[in-house]
Amino acid sequence: MTVHKTKLVKFVSTCALAGLLIGCSEADTGAEPEAAMAQEMPAEAAAPDMKYGFGTSVGADIIAQYDGDIHIDGTGLPSGSGNVALGREIYEIQCAICHGENLEGVREMGAQTMHEGRRDIKKLPYAESLFDFVRRSMPLTDPGTLSNDETYGLVAFLLVETGVMEDPELTLDADSLKAINMPNRDKFIIDPASGFTAEELEGK
Repeated sequence: MTVHKTKLVKFVSTCALAGLLIGCSEADTGAEPEAAMAQEMPAEAAAPDMKYGFGTSVGADIIAQYDGDIHIDGTGLPSGSGNVALGREIYEIQCAICHGENLEGVREMGAQTMHEGRRDIKKLPYAESLFDFVRRSMPLTDPGTLSNDETYGLVAFLLVETGVMEDPELTLDADSLKAINMPNRDKFIIDPASGFTAEELEGK
């Protein structure tokens, strides 16, 4: 018998033996491989309503910390008030380390100037958006911890420091914040992809 034929016989014999072993294994268990795997799977893992054992329920007080949407017409603005003096104090303690003493930004901290460029506060169309962003996202190390009064004061300080408002004694609350007409509001255009019309957004 040639070498090639010998190798072929060995190969066929090996395949036949493997098939025989598999057949015996299935015969011994009396179950298909898929059924055997299903039997080994824990009952709780196969249940459609299984619980993973992590996470926790939250109460209304926790949800309220995150469910504070503020619309551009002022809907959702909280009670409270704050003036420039309070805002300056909060800024020096909480904000200057990243944004600089004069809002010039500290590049090493990843903050850009708020006097020009894409971070220029004067370019915002709505003061309500500034309030919402500050209250929701700042300070960076502990976002959402500023009180309503502190946020109103900080926004008053920022608006005066960037030249949007000229009153150094400015005090803001929900009504006075809504009354602010940002200087760049009419420079914004409607994105055709949004599906809104000018009439729908009129007065917003």
